[in-house]
Amino acid sequence: MLNLLIVEDEQVIRNGLEKHVPWQELGIDRVFTAENAECGLRICQDHRPDIVVSDINMPGMNGVELCKCFREKFPQCQIIFISGYSDKEYLKAAITLGAVSYVEKPIDIKELSGAVKQAVERVRQSSRQNETVLHALLQPAPGEKVELQLFGAERQLEQDVIFQIFLLKRKEIIRNLDEFTQICKQAVEEIAGECKGRLHMLADYVEENCFALLLSSDCLDLLIKEEQGRRFWEALMSKRNEQDKWFLAAGRPVDSLETVICSYHSAQNAMKTLAYKGWNNFAMPDEAAREYLGTISLEEEHAFRKALTDSKIEEAKQILQEWYTKLVEEQAEMSFPVRNIYYILDTIIMQVEDMTPRKQRECEDAGRRFLDEAQTIYEMHGFVEEHLQWFGHDHEEVKANILIKKVIDYMNAHLADRDMSIKLLADEVYLTPTYLSSLFKKTTGSTIGQYLTEIRMNRAQELLTDPGWKLYQVAEMVGFEDANYFAKTFKKKTGMLPSEYRESKLQ
Repeated sequence: MLNLLIVEDEQVIRNGLEKHVPWQELGIDRVFTAENAECGLRICQDHRPDIVVSDINMPGMNGVELCKCFREKFPQCQIIFISGYSDKEYLKAAITLGAVSYVEKPIDIKELSGAVKQAVERVRQSSRQNETVLHALLQPAPGEKVELQLFGAERQLEQDVIFQIFLLKRKEIIRNLDEFTQICKQAVEEIAGECKGRLHMLADYVEENCFALLLSSDCLDLLIKEEQGRRFWEALMSKRNEQDKWFLAAGRPVDSLETVICSYHSAQNAMKTLAYKGWNNFAMPDEAAREYLGTISLEEEHAFRKALTDSKIEEAKQILQEWYTKLVEEQAEMSFPVRNIYYILDTIIMQVEDMTPRKQRECEDAGRRFLDEAQTIYEMHGFVEEHLQWFGHDHEEVKANILIKKVIDYMNAHLADRDMSIKLLADEVYLTPTYLSSLFKKTTGSTIGQYLTEIRMNRAQELLTDPGWKLYQVAEMVGFEDANYFAKTFKKKTGMLPSEYRESKLQ
């Protein structure tokens, strides 16, 4: 997301530029306007524009003085001057400030658009360079000395600047780098809003689902205090989707670019606390996980197996809970011994449960894959606990409800699948089609076919209230290849044809 600020004291020109330049086509997301330099500075502080289009000759502070202030606070900001005066002194000042362009009045929209395009490309190029810079800092080649001028500045950073690495991990893969960078940028702006000093950010991937943020500030208290780390975390959390799972780990503040790698390593250590803290949390630099080398004793294995054999499910759950509590209290990092504890517990459940050899192998493989990939103790605990809920001949009703819920969830998630069959559904829950059909009817009171048709028709009714969907598209979205057959089925269910139903709802 790119912000642009127009500073122009003549209202007619200011409004004309705002309305008649095709900003979105040029890559600009938001345009702000200011009637003078003082107003421009306030907007700059609140919204941190990437590009400034400023008149030079204005009452009070002129455009050159204004842009000098901009550059001091925001070195990456790109500047375009506009003026009705062809004064050489103004041109010299524009060159000194590294202005993208100098556009004379009366303003030619095409000429200004070209200058804005150039500025947008500079901003994006600077961002790409900064990402490369951060990568070189965190993963330097052997013997390579990284000489840097960060944040698009044409000068070395001043003394008394601190740097701090934050690692932001997400459970799901981060697929849109630009979008995620913007989220982080907004969070940085929030915590910098009340700070008199400057705060800058670089961002780059460390791995597919982990993002490194380098924050730099000349306000020495801004990044060091735990309170600020918490505020940064809260600002990030406010911008995530509710279903997203994130974890933020802070590295130790350092006072030079040469030692940024030390901040990175301390953030990596803090990231290990994810194992026992769980998702949607954060860790400060002094926090660390501990290596756990313990395992389950033969006596504990026997107690867990006996509880299962005697169908004492609550007793087995208690043993499982005790292990979870112990590992969290020990602040255990994810390691083979920790994973192995849950491998053993899950294997015991499968050994005691009456499974066919094929089903046991399939469950063991699925369980091992999940436990290998789990990133928190809570995830492993939840997996084994769910498996435990399935166990026991005295809990057939619970098992049946869980199985049927899985089948129904699968139906709802794959309504558009025209090839959905009882066999396919049975394979999803490792049952024979005959047994699943019987269990489904006993649990829901409907056959699988009746239930599937019901939820397909309910979904179709929802879609038909949106005039943007054509009737054949609605049919396809609920699993019908033949629109005529869909119409017949719909009428049988509702008493109306799809077109009639839509008309009745849109009146």
